[in-house]
Amino acid sequence: MRLTASPRRLRPLLSVFAGLALMIAFSEATNPAISDAGSVQVHALKSKLERRLTFDGGASLLSYNFAWSVAADESNRVHVVWYDNSSGNSQIYYKRSTDGGLNWETEIRLSEDPAFREHPAVAVSGSHVYVVWHDSRSGGLNIFFKRSTDGGATWGPDFQLTGTGADAHASIAASESQIHVVWGDNTTGHAEIYTRRSTDFGATWDGERRLSDLPFDSWVPTVAVSGKDVYAAWVDTRDGNEEEYLKRSTDGGRSWGPDTRMTHNAANSWAPSIAVSGRTVHFVWFDQKDSPAQPLDAERRLDEAMALLGLRVEPPPEGVMVPNPEEAARRGATERLQLIQAAAPVWIERGGDGARLQSIMRELQELGSQGASYLVKERKLDEAIKLMGLTYIPGPREDLPKVYYLDAMRVRVQDKMQQIQAAAPRWVQSGGDAETLESIFREFEIVMNFATTEWEIYYTRSTDSGDTWGPDTRLTNAPDFSQRPSIALSGRRLSVVWFDGRDGNSEIYFKSSRDEGATWSPDARLTDAPGDSMHPSVAASGKWAHVVWFDRRDGNAEIYYSRIKSK
Repeated sequence: MRLTASPRRLRPLLSVFAGLALMIAFSEATNPAISDAGSVQVHALKSKLERRLTFDGGASLLSYNFAWSVAADESNRVHVVWYDNSSGNSQIYYKRSTDGGLNWETEIRLSEDPAFREHPAVAVSGSHVYVVWHDSRSGGLNIFFKRSTDGGATWGPDFQLTGTGADAHASIAASESQIHVVWGDNTTGHAEIYTRRSTDFGATWDGERRLSDLPFDSWVPTVAVSGKDVYAAWVDTRDGNEEEYLKRSTDGGRSWGPDTRMTHNAANSWAPSIAVSGRTVHFVWFDQKDSPAQPLDAERRLDEAMALLGLRVEPPPEGVMVPNPEEAARRGATERLQLIQAAAPVWIERGGDGARLQSIMRELQELGSQGASYLVKERKLDEAIKLMGLTYIPGPREDLPKVYYLDAMRVRVQDKMQQIQAAAPRWVQSGGDAETLESIFREFEIVMNFATTEWEIYYTRSTDSGDTWGPDTRLTNAPDFSQRPSIALSGRRLSVVWFDGRDGNSEIYFKSSRDEGATWSPDARLTDAPGDSMHPSVAASGKWAHVVWFDRRDGNAEIYYSRIKSK
């Protein structure tokens, strides 16, 4: 950012943090058990087949990686679910192949009324196929369940699993007659993880059970089952950042053991996916722990610039869920305005500069007409408070709504950029060193780039049903983000898919292990489409891995499928 005395030369750097929505997540170590873990070498996939599954004008989208959008059974059937808005509101769709993915039948719309439905997940057990999703038909969002008892040929009625109106993002797993569903619920004001189970193929259901602990937010749950062992995992905020947690039941979900913290680092860890067979449990997620910088490190560079310009710097709030900065500013502006209005008559009567106060109020009104944020309005009201010699004491803030810390940071960073942009020309004209300020901004850009791109995929396993865990294995080492891994297991063969930004846009990548995670193949690029390819999901059966994703090569989001033969 080149700074001169002319304000026209100043420009905000807001594009630097366009990727902050994650979000959606320091010294590099290599593991000798990983093939190609320290390299970005990419191998071509052999025995790959690709099919386009959707053909309409709407956006066809898949659930996130902690739920499965594809399932495969022992009868060579492959089942895929997605949601599509071509009819207006999002609806749930299903499609199957009965020959291992070579040919596909006509899609079936699983939802019929005009309610809003999204993020379906699928599981299979023999000839039973199960689908869950969140749905607006009963007010708010609730989790619904649907089953087929003939391999997906026909479907029974919907069954409503939840009724709070604050339930979303379900994941489902099945084994023999057992079905286990987990989801997120915000009824208490905190996001928490809940579960329900059926032991008779979905004919009846036990009551719901909360798996996570108040008052900390927990989200993005996943579930897997092997015999009587059931595993649920999620992201938890109890440690002041986002960490992976796992919980196990050894009696088919009747009771649950203590939580196991799976990650231990100051960075954010996100969105787990689990595969389990017998006593071996496989756990993948994406993490920023090897990034040289975190998002708040970038904001601190802006704080350096503000301090250099003599601007007031407020420390960021601690935690993952923090007070909504715009709502806090709205309340602060209201309190300030009330204080000014109450004191103004006496202050003017005693000789206060009423004309200057009136000018500030006109400026405040103009800011409102320009759509200025409440953070900007607060500072304008502070001018009046200083003019009048008043002391402003904020009221209680405990009841302020909370937002994800990156959302709050985005608001703060934009506000700080605006302050710096406004103050820098005068500061430079007064003799300030523009090169020093430019250096700080260059550091800000570098640090923000690291903080928004350095996400990698990690893996760990337990061979004793989750009692103990092996070391973390870093599966990717790409020059850009690697996010949302999905894992599947067939025999001793593991398959992991994710989407990756190393190619300039998002592409789907694949990695496999033939020895239950002891060693891994190099990264293999699965897609080469002109638009972004995202949110892959993988299932495995026999010698095949079945992968679905959506991409925008056709002008809108469509569902694609590929199968990959295990070596």
